[in-house]
Amino acid sequence: MIEFFLGGGVVAMSFLTLLLISVVIASNKRQHLVRPIGMLAFVVGLLSAILGIYSAFTVIEQFGDASPSIIAGGIKVALSTLIYGTFILIVSIILDIVNKYKE
Repeated sequence: MIEFFLGGGVVAMSFLTLLLISVVIASNKRQHLVRPIGMLAFVVGLLSAILGIYSAFTVIEQFGDASPSIIAGGIKVALSTLIYGTFILIVSIILDIVNKYKE
């Protein structure tokens, strides 16, 4: 799990973790913010993934030929933020549904 976290980039994954904590806190205190925070986490994950893939392609362009395994590894790392952001969105949707049934 630590490898997954560090592989996605410390800055992006830390920000996404703060959003996950915000979702959990908002589910208790400010329930109307749960789903928007989850959506923000998804967008941040998507943006981070796009930036990661763009950076990987820039490096490949500069150095020329790259093996498929290196390209696949770079894309795998870039997509980890998208996976984490999607996970946070799913958690926020579940918490939002649970909160609506409590009312």
